Amino acid sequence: INNPLAIILTERQILLDQMAQGLYADEEFEKQLMSSLSQMDIQVQRCKRVTQNLLRFSRRTTSVIEPVDINQFIREVMNLVEREAMTSGIRFIYELEENLVPIMSDPSQLQQVFLNLITNAIDAHDGVPYGTIRVNTRSEEEKDGVVAIVADTGVGIAPQNLDKIFDPFFTTKPVGKGTGLGLSICYSIVKRLGGNISVKSEEGKGTEFILFFPRQTPLRLDDVMEKDDPIIEA
Repeated sequence: INNPLAIILTERQILLDQMAQGLYADEEFEKQLMSSLSQMDIQVQRCKRVTQNLLRFSRRTTSVIEPVDINQFIREVMNLVEREAMTSGIRFIYELEENLVPIMSDPSQLQQVFLNLITNAIDAHDGVPYGTIRVNTRSEEEKDGVVAIVADTGVGIAPQNLDKIFDPFFTTKPVGKGTGLGLSICYSIVKRLGGNISVKSEEGKGTEFILFFPRQTPLRLDDVMEKDDPIIEA
């Protein structure tokens, strides 16, 4: 898939170069062509994201483990999507426990988890004029780790779908909007990092994802890739 996408992008660049040389005299035609080329780029990038997600899901990548201040990390991730949330009438609420001890984890994989969850929370407000996304952190002394909760006031998940949401390719989003890989990838990453992820949801009232991360990620990450079923609560 990536090879033909690369060819499409090359052909698109050829057309852009011809436009720059003034080979198209018709201004209206040039305007329409530019719009089409822009849409081509958008859709190619979308295809590339899908294939990248498939690759991430199908293979284990080498992790770089380092200290992570989970509170600061969450704020930085949420800043990436804050503009999108605001345009959708969504407000972020932070309830972060102070003085949390840093966890040893992989920042790049953690970012993917939280971006997926927060983007899903934003999408859950489609058709809703306003809403909130609340992020909570707290220490979990008994398990020697940290709990992070991402909760939204969106449409919620139907009870019959709760036990499927971590399955690959399962999605409740409209055709063309979701691949059904986001939560599967989140589940795989969290387990790989030695943690757990569970979900609570009530249709029409919202959804809450509860994540646990140990303070020390296992040195051999392959050891934590278990076949446990995720915890689902209606």
